[in-house]
Amino acid sequence: MAVLDFLTEVTQMTKTCSVIAALLLCGTQVPAATLYGNAFTDPSQIVGSIDPATGAMKPIAALPGVKISYWGVSAFDPFTPAYYFCGFDTSLTFRLYSVNIRTGAVAVGGPLPTSLSAMQFDPLTRAIYATVYDFPNQTVIVGRVDAGTGAVTPIATVATQSFGSPIGISALDSLKRRYYLYAGTQAGMYLFAVNLATGAVTASSSAVGPTWGMQFDPLTRTLYGTTLSGPYPNMTVGLGTIDTSTGAVTPIVAVATGTAGTPQGVSAFDPLSRDYYLYVWYVSGETKLHAVNVRTGAVTASSAVTAVSTAVESGRR
Repeated sequence: MAVLDFLTEVTQMTKTCSVIAALLLCGTQVPAATLYGNAFTDPSQIVGSIDPATGAMKPIAALPGVKISYWGVSAFDPFTPAYYFCGFDTSLTFRLYSVNIRTGAVAVGGPLPTSLSAMQFDPLTRAIYATVYDFPNQTVIVGRVDAGTGAVTPIATVATQSFGSPIGISALDSLKRRYYLYAGTQAGMYLFAVNLATGAVTASSSAVGPTWGMQFDPLTRTLYGTTLSGPYPNMTVGLGTIDTSTGAVTPIVAVATGTAGTPQGVSAFDPLSRDYYLYVWYVSGETKLHAVNVRTGAVTASSAVTAVSTAVESGRR
């Protein structure tokens, strides 16, 4: 990207944050954004829009050649606009797929490493960044993904002698060029921040238990995480803030109690309405989409959904 384009994007993002701040100071209630996701509904993988209030998915495109996808591994390009996800085709080749949410056009990328476990779209560089586990060398890396070929260009080695990184869990602070992820080391699991501009890696000051989802709020510069506690089938799904220095989680609210858990890595954040979205599995067998307003702590739940999205992205950035 040219320097002028880069500065234009920074200026636009700054203006957007200023508008959001002004709306919040005035107490303005902002309608929820449309969510996007992908779900397997036999015989096809469906990419669609998700109503935040009801959890219902409206199909945009069907991808019959995609049979399996990873929980939480997705990205959203607000410019095209396009929804990205990874999946195995009928020959069990792991590929990057994108769907233009306006036209429904589908693009299929080249083969990806099957150990790609999380990804983010960066609106400043208009590139996809991802977490990849190098099995032979037992290292976790963060790299830039070529959407066409599927090739991953390493930016930083995050952890060596590692047992991997939780699938679907990462977050991006685009302005500060920080990519957040968890990675296991011989000393335990740590929260890491990778500077995408320099490749510098910073680890949390102590080992932590990873959250079950992670989103970055560009307005308050806060990292949020989904928490899960208690024994099955009486688990509490919650939401908290993550200290980027220590990795410690400070609880905000209990989203649901007496549950069977939450899909790992499946969450989204709307920076304008201030809502953090996640699914909750109930012991009854129902699944509901929940919205947590991080400003007020209010929790709302949809009715039971019939198609649970493997990943969710907000249409706002």
